[in-house]
Amino acid sequence: MIKRAIWIGIAAWALALFTSGCGGAKGCEDLCAAADACPDVQPSTKTCKVRCEEQSKIIEGGKCQEKQDAYDQCVSELKDECNASTECATDAIARNACVDTYCSANPMIAGCKP
Repeated sequence: MIKRAIWIGIAAWALALFTSGCGGAKGCEDLCAAADACPDVQPSTKTCKVRCEEQSKIIEGGKCQEKQDAYDQCVSELKDECNASTECATDAIARNACVDTYCSANPMIAGCKP
C-alpha cells in the first residue's frame, strides 16, 4: 500500500499538465520531471508523458479534477517540489483518496495498476 501511495503521489504531479496556465499550476510533465529528480524516488519505467496521459484518464473517470487542481496548485507554489509530501499533505490525501476509490473499482485501468 505504501508503494502504491508513493506511486500515486508521483503520478499526481504528472497530472498537472491539464491544469497549466498563466499564474496557475505548473504543467504535468514539468511537475513529473521535478518529482523524478527528488532524492529517494525510484525511476519509473514509463515516461512522464505516458504517466500524464494515464492520470488524466483516471482523474476524469474518478471525477477527481477539483482535488487534483488543489494539489497541483499547492505543489506549483513550493520553492522545492520535493517537499510536496509534507507541505501539500492535506491536498495529496484528498486527491489520493479520490483516485484510490476509482482505481479500486477499476483496477485494470492503465495507471491504476501498480
